[in-house]
Amino acid sequence: MPAFSHIGPKSLLYSYKSSFHGFAVELIEQEAQKMAGMDGVVSVFPNEKKELHTTSKIIGAKYYRSDRLFEKEDIRSPRDSEGHGTHVASIAAGNLVSKASVKGIGLGTARGGLPSARIAVYKVCWYFGCNDADILAAFDDAIADGVDIISISIGGSSSNYFTDTIAIGAFHAMRNGILTSSSAGNRGPDLATLTSFAPWSLSVAASTIDRKFLTEVQLGNNKKFEAHLGLELQPYNVAYLPNPFVRS
Repeated sequence: MPAFSHIGPKSLLYSYKSSFHGFAVELIEQEAQKMAGMDGVVSVFPNEKKELHTTSKIIGAKYYRSDRLFEKEDIRSPRDSEGHGTHVASIAAGNLVSKASVKGIGLGTARGGLPSARIAVYKVCWYFGCNDADILAAFDDAIADGVDIISISIGGSSSNYFTDTIAIGAFHAMRNGILTSSSAGNRGPDLATLTSFAPWSLSVAASTIDRKFLTEVQLGNNKKFEAHLGLELQPYNVAYLPNPFVRS
C-alpha cells in the first residue's frame, strides 16, 4: 500500500490477497485521486452500498462488517435476520417440500436447484445495505475456500466493470473456475434496469411459467366469468358498476 502521512493500521479495512490483489482503506478524496493515477492501479472507487434483490446441511458461515456499525435490527453473526439469505439458499439447495402452494394455488412439490448441494454462507448484508468492501472480502474468501458456484442476490447501479464489486469478484471467480450466478435486478419492467450483466457471470431474472391459474369472477349483476390470475395470486370478486369496474 502506498505511504500517506496520516494513514495507520486502523485505516486499512481489508487486504484482498487470497484470490486477487487489492485493499479497502479510509482515504480523503485527494488521496484517492492520487492513488488512482499510480502505476499498476487498475481502479479506485468509493465503498458504496448494494441492495438485496429478493436449507439444509450448511457447511460453513462467515459474516463481514468492515465499519463495525450495527443497528439494533442486525444480528452480529452469519444468521439470517430477515429471510433474504434463507430465501436465496433455498433456491440453490432447498430440500423437497410436498404440498407447497401460494394460498392454495399451484399446489405441488417445491425444491431447490440441487437439494444435495452443500452451502457455505458469506453474510455481507445488514439493515442498511451491503458494503462494497465486505462484498469483495466475501468473494476473496469464497474463491480461496474452493467453492464450486457463487450465488449472489445483490445489486447496485454501477455500469463500469472496474468499479462494480460484483463484476470484479465474479471475474476473479471465473479465473479460478468458479461460476457466479447473480440476480439481474428488481427494477423492471422499465427499460435498461439490469444491474448485473458482466459476460463472465450468469445473470438470473424472473420469467413466466407454462401454467395458468384460473379463478371464477362474479360481478354485481350475478354474471360469472373465468379469469386468469396474473400479478395477484388470490381469488377475488368484482363489484358491478356502470363505469368503471371496481374491485371489492
